[in-house]
Amino acid sequence: MASLRRNKTDKNDSFKLALLGATQLTEIKNHCNKQSALPYDSLRILSLRYKQLIKCRTRILNFLRSSLELTFSELNQIFKNAYAVLALQIFRMYCHPDFLVGLTLKEITDRVYKSVSRRIHKDVTQNYCAQIWLAAKASYPAVPADSLEIEIISEYCDEIENYNKEITYVQNKLIKIAVFLNNFKFISSIPRAGQLNSALLLEFAGDLTRFDNYKQLNAFLGLDLNRYQSGKYIKGDTINRRGSSQGRAVETDMIRSMLRNQGKIKNHLIVNCNNKLNA
Repeated sequence: MASLRRNKTDKNDSFKLALLGATQLTEIKNHCNKQSALPYDSLRILSLRYKQLIKCRTRILNFLRSSLELTFSELNQIFKNAYAVLALQIFRMYCHPDFLVGLTLKEITDRVYKSVSRRIHKDVTQNYCAQIWLAAKASYPAVPADSLEIEIISEYCDEIENYNKEITYVQNKLIKIAVFLNNFKFISSIPRAGQLNSALLLEFAGDLTRFDNYKQLNAFLGLDLNRYQSGKYIKGDTINRRGSSQGRAVETDMIRSMLRNQGKIKNHLIVNCNNKLNA
């Protein structure tokens, strides 16, 4: 059976040659999935749909940002997360600086706050409204306020909002299916791993019981070290990058989330890693 690790050393070459034979077939049989493939097939279909929706939304977001560069370019700097509810509503209402002429900060804040979900705190709304109110005074749009670009921006916002709803639906569906898998509860219990990332990881990696240890999982996803040695030549270690690129992205995102929040939430995995590094 071909290895997922791309290590080229004289020692490894000899070891792999010795393993050729019937033992490989026995190993494959022993690693057959212990759970039904049906839940994993459902996860695969839903994750594919999820990736398609994210890609489509990103494409529309890029179009939206290009249009905003013509009407009110400062909005692109103020709103890093352009698909958020508050951002989309402000884009609809004030995508051109001329729309804020003669309005006070309180009037702008009240209008926006009434049109968005009450789950968004008024202080947050006021903070963003203050930024666009100040930015409008020094903004120089490339198109007039009656340009067709204004209508197109509103259509982009509607499309993104629809994608947001579909993405949320698929995310919930993924989690509902993954909940019944044996490994989901274990993975999602890790602080900041997240239920969505746990479900996606199971889709890319499959049944985790077929891996004897974490090193095999990392090799499957392409996160293990790649070593190359032949004779006297030794190449520096690099990440293998074989396997599922999406799976690597999910696991990397989980690790980043753990590292970002290690000061807020106690994580035994991060503590153990830090202890090993300091030892």
